[in-house]
Amino acid sequence: PPQEPSVACRSNTYPKGFYCSWHQQHPTYVPTSFEVDVQHNQRSLEVQKDPDHKNRCHFRFPEVFSTTPYKVNVTAVNAL
Repeated sequence: PPQEPSVACRSNTYPKGFYCSWHQQHPTYVPTSFEVDVQHNQRSLEVQKDPDHKNRCHFRFPEVFSTTPYKVNVTAVNAL
C-alpha cells in the first residue's frame, strides 16, 4: 500500500480560506489517487480541487477566528 503522504496547509487568501498540498515521500510508480477530507467542529468542509495542481485543494473558512482546530486528512489510494 502507499505510504502516508506529507501534507502542508497555508492560508494565502486569508481571511477567505486556505489550501493544502501533499506529496508522496517515496513514489510507488503505481497510479495513485488521493481522498481529502477536512473537518471543523465535527462538520465536513467542501473540498475544491485545484484545476492546475492535482495534489492541491482549497477550502473556505466557515469561521476565521476559531479556537477549534481544522483537521485535514489526505489518504493515498492505489492498487497495492
